Amino acid sequence: MLTRKGYEENKQNVNAAMFLATAYDKASKAWTRFSPNELKRLVAYARSSANLLNKLILQDQIDSYKWECLLRTPLNNYDAVILLHRDKLPYPQRLLFPSELNQGKHVARGNASKVFQPFMSPGDF
Repeated sequence: MLTRKGYEENKQNVNAAMFLATAYDKASKAWTRFSPNELKRLVAYARSSANLLNKLILQDQIDSYKWECLLRTPLNNYDAVILLHRDKLPYPQRLLFPSELNQGKHVARGNASKVFQPFMSPGDF
């Protein structure tokens, strides 16, 4: 992957590129390539959201859950999901949706600990 510095040093050997940035990732130096995974995923989410938005508007939907789906990322793309307790978050007012898990299974359960253990014992399953 080409960095911004590499691009600036080698401008004539590089095709057009796009830089994706967010408010939370100000120091990123990743550039996309000819077939950018990040850009494809962004386009897919935008297309899906636009289709859902058109459907909701044309059908006069008032169900709040369907409108919330515009802002949610599908969880089936991830191997693990960590549920956080709202009362333990430093900024709970920034939480868009409540913690819920409708698919998958719990693999570990327990109380938070200050001791870090990077493994799971058989009793955790």
